[in-house]
Amino acid sequence: AEFKTYLLQQEPQLDKARALDVQLVENRKQLAESQKEAALALQAKDNLHQSVCKTEKDISLLMEKQTALQTWFERYTAYSQLIPAVELITS
Repeated sequence: AEFKTYLLQQEPQLDKARALDVQLVENRKQLAESQKEAALALQAKDNLHQSVCKTEKDISLLMEKQTALQTWFERYTAYSQLIPAVELITS
């Protein structure tokens, strides 16, 4: 009888413990999901960073080529008048 009385007195605490346990399980699920989302976002960030680096490298190479072509055209500008007449010369 004493133990039954003790259990009845502890019932509110047991109910609270059960509710907290449910919250704890739910929080763990949310934490795991958030960690997965964070990992995916970091992977996407890394992929984008690699893509940006590649694009910047491509731009740099294209700018170098453009500079080289511009230099070539400036160096051989004297021949620019002859270029349209090449067909006439070679025929």
